[in-house]
Parts: sequence; structure tokens; C-alpha cells
Amino acid sequence: MDIPKFLHHHGISDNPFGAEEARHDPVFERLTTRDGRSHPELVKILGSIDRPQSSVVFGEKGSGKTALRLMMGRDIVRYNEAHPEAKTLIVAYDDFNPLLDVVARNRSRGPRASRNPDRVVASFRLEDHQDAILGGAVTKLVDALLGEHKNPESLKLPAHATEKLAGLPRQTRVDIAVLASLYDTPRGGGNILDRWKRLRRKLRLGLRLPFSLLKVFALALTILAVGFFLAPYAKEYFKLESAAVPDWSLPVSGTFAAIAIFCWIVHFWSRMRLWRLCRRIHRAAPAVDRTLFQLERMLKTIRSSDRVFQPWPRPGGDATNARYELTRKLLDVLAEFGYTGMIVLVDRVDEPTMVAGRPERMRALVWPMLDSKF
Repeated sequence: MDIPKFLHHHGISDNPFGAEEARHDPVFERLTTRDGRSHPELVKILGSIDRPQSSVVFGEKGSGKTALRLMMGRDIVRYNEAHPEAKTLIVAYDDFNPLLDVVARNRSRGPRASRNPDRVVASFRLEDHQDAILGGAVTKLVDALLGEHKNPESLKLPAHATEKLAGLPRQTRVDIAVLASLYDTPRGGGNILDRWKRLRRKLRLGLRLPFSLLKVFALALTILAVGFFLAPYAKEYFKLESAAVPDWSLPVSGTFAAIAIFCWIVHFWSRMRLWRLCRRIHRAAPAVDRTLFQLERMLKTIRSSDRVFQPWPRPGGDATNARYELTRKLLDVLAEFGYTGMIVLVDRVDEPTMVAGRPERMRALVWPMLDSKF
């Protein structure tokens, strides 16, 4: 007798042991959604949703850790439906394969370094985890602002969100733009710059021309300086009367040239400062799938006065503090749309290809997150 006949003989329609993972188990789906079944320790692990706490669950493979994670997600979704004015954002931090690949690519110094799992996992820092978590949360925020809801755990905005977004203080809208430029990484692919342009239009941060007015002004002055400088030679070449070319053409040419040189210096200095900032951010945040060109194109459309006092993630001693400040800004933005907290659910630490279920690699990957302040 095979298994289907055995189950049919006993009147069982679904094989309760057929699925190897809770995510793909129809029996578990039915028990937890329709029948409302739960785990006896779920309340202790999840705690109070409106005041999140930290907890760690240990267990062998197949012992039900992912099932607990799915139950927690569904409980939070139900809580949000019952408390629309005090919701909690869910950030699923459970897909480490693309994250480790991005870190390996951005941090590698050669083809061998990027393929050494021990070195890649051992180099993982708390800042990388913070960047990855912020990436998940900010991407959900941008998805909601652009009307691209993905699943029940997505961030849901109230009906009047568009009007509320336009009425937010300018600094709050700038903070959203800064967070999106650093951490918006949609999984579906597509052109991140087009997505950035759509978001920027919604934020109404003012018109930004695709070219620099200072650059245009410097170019015009350069042309005028060259024109006045060549005027005496044109008089001799075309045999013009002396009155056709004023004697003050050379002094005017020198004045225009001096102003043009000053404008070119200011223009290139500002571009170099922006490029240097982008390089430092790109080097300090290897966990973010963002090219240097994309980062420069996005930050260029944010006014320099708005970029001055932002907590950019740069190399140095304040790198971690910058992430805490950015997280605070994110929570302040979420509060404007009815979210009073955020819960990060970490799972499937043993599954990435570079970890391969090895305990020492799992420990190296997770250990930075066990920081008391974090």
C-alpha cells in the first residue's frame, strides 16, 4: 500500500508530512489561518506587539522555527488590522543569499576573495545588518508611497496618505528622500532611477534642472571672454574699421575670463565634494545594492543645503551612530502614517549558500546583532 492509498483508507485528504518547509505546507496554512491554531510559547516569544522586545529561538532544522516566524507575522497583521492608528511594521530579514552576494561583490579585492565564504561571513559587521534592515523597511515605505503593495506584510498607508504626504514638513520629506536614496532596493528589479524620479515628484521637493545653472553661466562667460579676446584679430582679418571694435575689448575679455574661472572652480569643487561623499557612502555600505553612479545621480537632485546635516553612513567611528540616527528618522516618518513601531523577524540563518548550515558561519553572521545597544 502506497502513501496516497494509506491516507485515503483512513479518510485523510492531505498528507500532513508532505511539505518539508512551513512556508509551503497547506496543512499548516489551514490550521493557522482558518482554525486559528497557535504555538503555546508564541506569546512568550512575540511579547507585546505595541512594545516590541528581543528574543532568540534555538532549534534543530525542522523543529518549527520558521512556523513560529510565520505565526508571528500573521499575529502582527491581525494586530495592525485591529489597530489602524497604531500599527507595527514587519521587516522580514530572512533572505541572506542576495545580501551575502552583494557584500562579497562590493567588499572583494579580487575574484578569490569574493568566493571565500569564511572571509565574507567573518567580515559581516553590525553596520551591514543595520543597512540591510533599513533597506527592507525603506523599500516597503517607498512601495507604499508609489502604490506598489506586495503582500499582507506590506506597509499600508491610510486613504488620505497622498494629501498627508504633501502636507508634511519639508524636513520630513527631505528625510524620506535621503532614506530612499540610500536604501530603496526593490526586489523586482527595474530602473531604480525612474523609481527615484517618481518618488521625488510625490515628495514635491522643488524643481531641479537636469543641468547646473552655474555650469551654464560659466560656459556663457567663457564664450564671451573668448569672443572679446578674438575681436581685435577679427578686425584685422576682416579689415574692419577701427570704430567697429572697441579698445576695451581685451580688458572686458579678462574680466569675463576671471569670473568664468571662478565659476568653473566653484562648480567642479561642488561636484568633487558630492562625488567624494558618494564614494565614502558606497564604501561604507557594501550591504546596499547600489552603484556609485546611481547614488551620485540621486543625491545630486537633493539640494546641497539639505545634504549638509544628514547622518550619512561614512567610514569612521560614527558609522554605527549614523545608522541609529537614520533609523530614528525612519521611525519618525512611519509615525506620520500610523506606525508606532517596527519588528524585525530574522530567520533561515542556516540556509544561505555561503553558510551551508555550518555553526561557525552561522555564529559569525548573527553575532554582530547581539549587541546590547542594537
